[in-house]
Amino acid sequence: MSDRQELTDSLEWVSYCINPQCQHRQNPETERVCQSCGTPLFVGDRYRLISPLRPLNQNTSTELFEVEDWGDNAETHNPLKVLKVLKPTDNQALIRLFEQEARVLTALKHPQIPTVDPYSPFLVTLHSGTLLRCLVQEKIEGVNLEQWVNEHGPISNYQALEILRQLAELLKFVHSKGFFHRDIKPANIMRRPNGELVLIDFGTAREVSASLVEKREQQTVTRVISEAYTAPEQRQGKALPKSDLFALGRTMVYLLTGRSPLEFEDPETGELVGWEAVCPDLHPALASTINQLIHPISSQRTRNPEILLNQLDEMQLGGEIYGQEVAILATPAVSNNMIRGNPLLTQIQRLIRSPLTAKIAVILFLLAGIRGLLQFLSPELAAKMNAIGTEKYNSHNFNQAGLYYRASLIFDPNLGSAQYGLGASCEKQDNLECAIANYEKARSSRLDRPASAAMNNHSRLYILNQDYEQAIGLLLAALPRSTENIIQSAVHKNLGWAYLETQDYSLAQTNLERAIELNPEHPDAYCLLARLFLEQGNAVAAENAGENCRLRSEPNNPKPEIETWISKISRTSAVNQ
Repeated sequence: MSDRQELTDSLEWVSYCINPQCQHRQNPETERVCQSCGTPLFVGDRYRLISPLRPLNQNTSTELFEVEDWGDNAETHNPLKVLKVLKPTDNQALIRLFEQEARVLTALKHPQIPTVDPYSPFLVTLHSGTLLRCLVQEKIEGVNLEQWVNEHGPISNYQALEILRQLAELLKFVHSKGFFHRDIKPANIMRRPNGELVLIDFGTAREVSASLVEKREQQTVTRVISEAYTAPEQRQGKALPKSDLFALGRTMVYLLTGRSPLEFEDPETGELVGWEAVCPDLHPALASTINQLIHPISSQRTRNPEILLNQLDEMQLGGEIYGQEVAILATPAVSNNMIRGNPLLTQIQRLIRSPLTAKIAVILFLLAGIRGLLQFLSPELAAKMNAIGTEKYNSHNFNQAGLYYRASLIFDPNLGSAQYGLGASCEKQDNLECAIANYEKARSSRLDRPASAAMNNHSRLYILNQDYEQAIGLLLAALPRSTENIIQSAVHKNLGWAYLETQDYSLAQTNLERAIELNPEHPDAYCLLARLFLEQGNAVAAENAGENCRLRSEPNNPKPEIETWISKISRTSAVNQ
């Protein structure tokens, strides 16, 4: 233990006593033992309790403290951590859950799940002989989503998509490791300053096992209920991994409305009624996805996080919602305290969210006197410009889309989705030099989504230029980064096309059929399959594939090659008749 006498004697700094029965728990930080009850103030001879994280008189089974760790490198660095203390109890279920949390956190090594100190849990013996069970884990900087919504108000479509994606990925990981959380709610989801979400409080997590499933109706199960978020089957002591998805959906209702889900609950059916009306800008596809999550009957609910992620992929890259990489929630911007204390920043934050953002962004960029401010606002401005650009692109206003994407890249030159969007906008306007230049930039994105989409689109241009070898090489490189069904389908379609042009019919058919399997509503693969069957002399199969192509073609969003293929298929079919 380092000598602490050199530290300030100011009573603004205190050490808290760990003893729940102590009558005066605050002590000057220079003291080594509690002045009231004599309990050592350095827990385990290394942790100093500097602040309770919730009121000490709460009627809860545990207490939470922010602590300084004086164990390693104490002379130079005392990292802040969180100490969880189980109050004295004979309740074996509570003891089991407390000890289980350490085991679960040790098993779940993930950057968005708190780490636990390797020697936790440990015991502290008080002078009275009472044992306290203690658990030390990583302190997550930021606020929970309940606090975030209280401060900022309900979230947008963009933010909902980003939150759903992050949490679905987290639940996919947790479930894959054989656990489910059982207490998903806004208060148990932390938001770091950079927008990354962290799932906390694994004290009620359970292991998914055959024995648990078999025995859950024959034994008493510790029930965990958070009134507005717990699934009906969990209330009956029959929690399933699907119960986490129900709680996730209820959490999204709170985040989108700013109101407790109980305000919308039908007491007879358990369904939420009318919550969508509170969100006038809510996209129907997003509402449908959430309603599927919160179905009170578990068999009617979204089956697993993988299916939820596929639904989000369809929304984001299928053009239903202003897709790609929009994540306004994840932009650091300026600290809220700084904004509240500065009228200029408050006004700028309001302007960022206004329809005039593009003009304002350009003005801000040109004003050299506030360049220092731009380093804080650039990520949010870039995300906003990117979102508007995608909206314009989906409305087929490609010229304006390009302008917004360019504005986005002023503030974040490495934003992969804006590079991809600008490339796609340029391609729609037949500016292939601009398209290729931006696809090449997006291919270097650290994010798989814009990188794989750009590689796919660039390969299509290679095919149109009859450079099939380059196209195939680029598409094969894109496949490992294509984690979403729509992009995978497009990559397989273009591979099938390139192989067809080189008369490698076996690989062409394999890839085209895989493209259809991944995205059965897209016309391109059917058209190419019809061409393949025609070249092989299979007129019946060609006619069926050609009909599927015609039925799915989009008159308002034509591709030149599809029109050519349909025309060729029709002419060949007429000759064969």
